[in-house]
Amino acid sequence: MHVLVLSSRRSDNPYGDTDEVYVFPKAYLARFEPLTRGEAMLALIYEPRRGGGAQEYVAWAWLSQPPQARPDGQFEVRYDGKLIPAALPARRPSWDALRGPAPGSTPRALGQRPAGQFRPGHRRR
Repeated sequence: MHVLVLSSRRSDNPYGDTDEVYVFPKAYLARFEPLTRGEAMLALIYEPRRGGGAQEYVAWAWLSQPPQARPDGQFEVRYDGKLIPAALPARRPSWDALRGPAPGSTPRALGQRPAGQFRPGHRRR
């Protein structure tokens, strides 16, 4: 199954996204390529911070039809049905949470090890 994260604001949306359709520029068309092969996709809708957004995953929908060109040069893809609101909106994890501590830093609980001391079971190379 293919999963795609789509960024869309619930209110004051400058792109014309609705609960039934997602509008995007040609530059993003390749991301919807599985739909042209008849493969369904799961779309997770993320509301970005810009413009006062919630910075949360707010809804989801199935996609099964390939995108269509619009007269204004943009493309649109229709959701199967309408957007389904997330039961509990989830925040995207911060970059710091994903990458962990900075190289060379040691969590306080572990303390510093004296030079040359290694963890049991690990050999020095």
